[in-house]
Amino acid sequence: MFPTFKIENILNSEKQLELFGIISSDSNDGEKWVEDKRVGSIVIDDSVIFGRWHEQNNKWKFVVDLDDISKANFFVGQKVELVSFYWGERVELVIDKSIKCKKAIYTATDKN
Repeated sequence: MFPTFKIENILNSEKQLELFGIISSDSNDGEKWVEDKRVGSIVIDDSVIFGRWHEQNNKWKFVVDLDDISKANFFVGQKVELVSFYWGERVELVIDKSIKCKKAIYTATDKN
């Protein structure tokens, strides 16, 4: 199971969406997943939400990327899974069920 982030407060302004809460762990399998001012992502339903972590008095703030604000509904008490920043946008290929892969046959264009 991945570490989780429990949302305790939400601050929504015209410029940004900030989620405040507690994480169950900042690491998974010996690797640090959450650090102050580091990019990160959380999973809500089948959507990956990208943003940046900020530590605040032993709690955490996750500032959601502007492009991702409308991807999900956020609410106080919600518990979401964390995903390692290392995976980046590639994690969407696994998590986002709306992404469909098509099989393609590669044909070389050179004569070697």
